[in-house]
Amino acid sequence: PAIPSELTRYEGCSTNLGDIAYLGRIVHRKGLHVLLKALSIVKSRFSEFKANIAGPSDPQYLESLKMLIKRLGLRDNVSLIGIVKEEEKYEFIRSHKALVLPSIKEYTPSVLLEAQALGVPVIATRVGAVPEMVLDGETGLIVKPGDPYELAKAILMLIENEDLRRRFSVKAKEWTRKEFTLESAVTKLEEVYTCCLQG
Repeated sequence: PAIPSELTRYEGCSTNLGDIAYLGRIVHRKGLHVLLKALSIVKSRFSEFKANIAGPSDPQYLESLKMLIKRLGLRDNVSLIGIVKEEEKYEFIRSHKALVLPSIKEYTPSVLLEAQALGVPVIATRVGAVPEMVLDGETGLIVKPGDPYELAKAILMLIENEDLRRRFSVKAKEWTRKEFTLESAVTKLEEVYTCCLQG
C-alpha cells in the first residue's frame, strides 16, 4: 500500500481525544476482545487512561464487546464511538497518543501507515504484512497476537513515556515518507525499469 506524501505534512487541529485509538472494522479477527482484556490490565496501573474504538461493526460482536467492557469495569475508560467520517479520520488518529491494532488475523492494514505518516506511534500484532509496515522499537511496537499481557505492557510503555512517543513519532514520519508514499513507490518502479533496460 502507498499513502499520499501530504499526509506526512498534515497539521490539522490540536485536540486530545484520549490515550489510545482503534480505527477499523469491529469484527472478531481484529482482536478487540484481546484489547479490552489488555486495557483492564492497564487500568490496574494507570486508571485515568481513555481509549476510543471507532469503525463499522458486526452487531453481534459489538454486543459482546459492550458486555466485556461492563464486566471488566472499563465503562469510564473505553468509548465505542461508531463510524468516523472519512474527512475526520486523520484528525481522529492524530488526537491520540498511540494507535492500536490488536488483530488476530491481518493482511496489509493501511491504517498503520496512515498513523505513522501522521506521527502517531502504533502498537500492532505480528500478523500478515504488519512486520514489514512497522519498525518494531523505532516507529511502534509489535506484539504477539492474542496476548493481552504483552499488549498491556506495550500500551503502558507508550502512554507513560512521552520521550519514547516523540522519538517514535519523528522516525515514523521519516519511515513512511521514505518507504510508503506514492512518490517513493514511483521512484522504486523507475529504478526497476532502469535496471531491466540496462540488463
